[in-house]
Amino acid sequence: MTRLLAIDWDRREARCLLANLSGKKLQLLWAGAAPLVDVAEAGGDSYPDIGGSLRAALDGQAVRGARTLVAIDRASVDLMTFTLPPAKDAELPELVAHQALRESPLAGEDASVDFTPSTEDPTEPRQVIAAVLGPQQLRRIEDICAAAGVRPRRIVLRALAAASLYTHLPSEGHEALVVVNLLADEADLTVLADGRPVVLRTVRLPAGLDEEGTAARLAGEVHRT
Repeated sequence: MTRLLAIDWDRREARCLLANLSGKKLQLLWAGAAPLVDVAEAGGDSYPDIGGSLRAALDGQAVRGARTLVAIDRASVDLMTFTLPPAKDAELPELVAHQALRESPLAGEDASVDFTPSTEDPTEPRQVIAAVLGPQQLRRIEDICAAAGVRPRRIVLRALAAASLYTHLPSEGHEALVVVNLLADEADLTVLADGRPVVLRTVRLPAGLDEEGTAARLAGEVHRT
């Protein structure tokens, strides 16, 4: 049995989920959220203490030794769309790495590069969505996790992680759809075409919106997407 911990955060709160995995069975043990608490150093501006807020949220939970997954937002990575020459899936990592080095200011020896293909025919040009996580941002994530008392084993892009859940559901025959992941003050909008992501956006939601206002704002952003 493997214990899993998933965490993510935005500008207002940190969220956590703890589960046990046995074979293909996932047992949810606990889920919680905590508002971010601002701290300030002497003479400095205040800033949200994400690590401390996560530590408070996890207090009393059996997270020691858990495999920790961290979901990060769109703003944490350099996200790019490439059109590559025809290639098999096994050839894509090297092609994407070379293209990322050419186009992303964050790409380098210490950067983390990952991607997902938007097309699958190896005889046609391959479109991919690539994400580059720079070393400075990676260290920030590791520092936040260390302050919370956990160690990240996997880092995923939150929008794609949410959209991937839909691909595990029975197909309803949609050629294209928009998956909306609504959070405290923002929403991830991911367009799937034949089950593959082709467009990713994260939109900020104004503070103080009621349910009707949020729905109207989301409808406009979905239309724009």
